[in-house]
Formats: sequence, structure tokens, C-alpha cells
Amino acid sequence: MFKTLPELSEEEKKNAKKHLFFAVRFWCAMNEKSQREGILSLEEVLTDGKITLPDGKRAFPPAEDAESGKHINPQFKNYKQRVIDYLAESTDCEAVNKIKNIEPLNEKDIQDLQHILCEELGTREDYDAISEGASLGAFVRRIVGLNPEAVTKLLSEYLSKYNFNPAQEEFLHQIVTFVLQNGDIEVKNLIKDDPFKSLDFTDLFDGNIVPVTEFVSHLHKAIAA
Repeated sequence: MFKTLPELSEEEKKNAKKHLFFAVRFWCAMNEKSQREGILSLEEVLTDGKITLPDGKRAFPPAEDAESGKHINPQFKNYKQRVIDYLAESTDCEAVNKIKNIEPLNEKDIQDLQHILCEELGTREDYDAISEGASLGAFVRRIVGLNPEAVTKLLSEYLSKYNFNPAQEEFLHQIVTFVLQNGDIEVKNLIKDDPFKSLDFTDLFDGNIVPVTEFVSHLHKAIAA
């Protein structure tokens, strides 16, 4: 039978609090929001001699769950790694699949991404700390990339529509590469960012920039709900 806190001797209380302190510190290190809020009263999280967390959850899973592999808390990882792992393993998230396939996101998709990135996996502060100001869609696309089939299909549509020469086709491939590296692209990037700023794409496309701006817009608007 477990002793409650008042029933413990001074030495037992000292040892219990010491072990509980490290257990709660460990939990807070896994949960950035709770870490900022600080460790609550040690007495408040000691219940019937068992170490519990401030939200009432056990600090460690039951032995049977640990053996079966259940309840392996993703909070053991830092926020960035949790996001990377989630996106790598996610196959049923419609918003993520749309991003991979260059399909336009809607408002619900953005809300779903916000819930996942800013609530389930961490906080808005966690997201802002690693997103470098990128929108939710651009941030996710930078991690998950694009399906090669979707890229091939999109390029084929533009090649057949505008009959680009090899140099112009290569320019479109550079645009796709930029999107994969940065998550998004706008026409202004063709003017001020590498590898485009050293090229005059207006001359490259014989003064007709509509095909280029249209291609860039297609990629940008796909994640700009």
C-alpha cells in the first residue's frame, strides 16, 4: 500500500521530492509550453505515492504498455524532429497530400495544418522559432517536397502549351528546385534571388513573361489559401 505525503518520514519525503523533481523536469523538457510555465507544486503532483503529471497523466507508461510499445510519447523528441517525423509518416492527412501533389489548399486544410503544427506537435511559438517566417503551407512543402509524378505532369502541361526551348525548359526546372529548397516562390524571387537574379528571364522568354509568371503563380497559389 502506498503512503500519502503526510504519512512519509522526513527522509522519505526528501527522497520522494528529489525523484519527483527530476521526473517533472524530464517531462517539462519534453513539453516546451509546460517548461515555460514552470514546475507546479511537488505536493500537487504526488498522488497516492505515484508520480503523476500536472494534467493527471502518469509520468511513465504502465509496464504492459512499455513492453507492447504503446504510448511511446513523441514529446521525447524536440519540436523540429517531431514535425519531420510526423510529416514523413503521415499518409492520411489530406492537406499534406495536397501539398505533395501541387493541389490547392483550402481554408480547412490550413486550419488542419495549424492544429497539427501549433497544437498537437507543439505551440505557435515552437513553430515560429523554426519556420523562418514561412507560411504553414510553404513550411510543410519545404519538408515533404513534391511528388515527382505531380511535377512531371505540371511541366508537361506547360511544355505542351507553350512549346518551350531547352533553355526555357531548364529555367522552369530551376523554379521547381527553388520551391523544393524554400517551400514557395513568387515573381519577385525571379528578380532578387539566386539563381535567377543573374539572368534576364524576360530576354530568355523573348519578352513574353506570361508563361513564367503563370507557372510561378500556379506553384505559389497551391499553398496560399
